[in-house]
Amino acid sequence: MTGLDELFPDAAERPGVALPAAPQAEPRGSRRLGIFALALGLFAIVSQVGAVLTAIVVFVSLLSSLGAGLGPEGLDWVTAYERLSAIVGLLLAIGAVVVGVLAARRHRGRRFGVAGAILGGSALLVDLVIGVLLVVGLGS
Repeated sequence: MTGLDELFPDAAERPGVALPAAPQAEPRGSRRLGIFALALGLFAIVSQVGAVLTAIVVFVSLLSSLGAGLGPEGLDWVTAYERLSAIVGLLLAIGAVVVGVLAARRHRGRRFGVAGAILGGSALLVDLVIGVLLVVGLGS
């Protein structure tokens, strides 16, 4: 016995008492799921930026003489692109959040999955803000 054993008698090994096993690290899997979530998040952000830029073009063209240069057919194409871009961005953002959470939970590219979920969540937030601004702008 050492001096510490006398100070802490419960810490000394006793015959017949099993020490708790060290926790086993989960096997590390492929990072593909996390990388896929990150790619979805990046595509969602790019799509939302495209939707924001086209929405700005539509509003500026409606408020100024620029709209006369585009014509009604041009504005129809731009607004259709903006709607499509917003819908695709929304679907990609939801997918990025779901796949990112799965990747983080299953240890399949956890860091990439968390980054993808954050990017997807921020794209969802941008989509929400744009929707609120459009409702407020069209309502007034």
